[in-house]
Amino acid sequence: MNDGAKTCKYTGAVGAAIFSLLWVMCALPLYAEASTDGPVTVEITADTNQITLGEAIVLRYRITNASDQVVVLHAGVRDKSLDGPGADTIAMYRRDWLTMNMADMDGKSAPFLPEIGGASARDVQYGQNISLWSGNGNRSEGYIVASQWFVPSHAGHYLLTAHVRMPYAVFSESDVTPEQVESGLRSVKTVFMHDYVLPITIKPTNPQRLQTVAEALRKSATVETDVLKQSMLIRSLFSMPENYVWQSWQTIANDPTLFVNGRDVVVSEMSRIASLRAADILARMLTSPAKGSGTELQARVRRSLITMYQAGSPQLKEHIKKLLSKYRVTSSG
Repeated sequence: MNDGAKTCKYTGAVGAAIFSLLWVMCALPLYAEASTDGPVTVEITADTNQITLGEAIVLRYRITNASDQVVVLHAGVRDKSLDGPGADTIAMYRRDWLTMNMADMDGKSAPFLPEIGGASARDVQYGQNISLWSGNGNRSEGYIVASQWFVPSHAGHYLLTAHVRMPYAVFSESDVTPEQVESGLRSVKTVFMHDYVLPITIKPTNPQRLQTVAEALRKSATVETDVLKQSMLIRSLFSMPENYVWQSWQTIANDPTLFVNGRDVVVSEMSRIASLRAADILARMLTSPAKGSGTELQARVRRSLITMYQAGSPQLKEHIKKLLSKYRVTSSG
């Protein structure tokens, strides 16, 4: 995941001077856009360039077809090694088109979290091909919760580098067949590639603010009707530090007004976090009814608990074993 964006090797006074210069160069715009001669343009935008340590870092992207032809972009391929019981559908695909790195003033990169799979967007969520049809300005847009990828360990100035590498094929007719698309992408030689550097200032941790932000995210996610935005809000909430915001996690997981698609995202996030408290929250979801929920969602919660058990530490295994026994679920599924 981190093969695209390189880490700065400069440290000390030299590194600080270089990062200060880059900061000044990047400080005005919160976005960068590649300028190419091809039909594809990509924008990467930060929601804000100043947060408190522990808040979510959210990026937006916009991929535009600036031609009057059909452009098909290859965003990723299925990773069969990620298949299996309880697997998150999104996690079955590698996000090939985007890699990121975040470094502080000394050039030290923020620690990476485990790979989380495809980007959260209508056209990119399964890491598949994106078709941008003829007509100048046809675009695909979405959100990326960058704080699911890595977590800064301290306050200070950072530079977030997003490396985009996306092969694409151009077709002259609007009625492109799937066979033509697959053939065109297999033989494609054109690749959009660009690095975007975004400045982020992180203030020291403020527990009260983190709790306030978490509650705002929870409330917004509960009433949000746009699936894409709701997914971003929930993932942002679950990218925040567990010790400060776990009550908001628990509340949204057991909110009977949250529709089933929102609960699917909650289950996915709990499985990714895989902590003792995450297991508790999942177990409570087995008995908490939700709009549109049924046996399928309940079965997914059980599978997630079993998957966490199978991959967990001895302490987590023992904890989940008690939960599975309480709800009469065997650890073998």
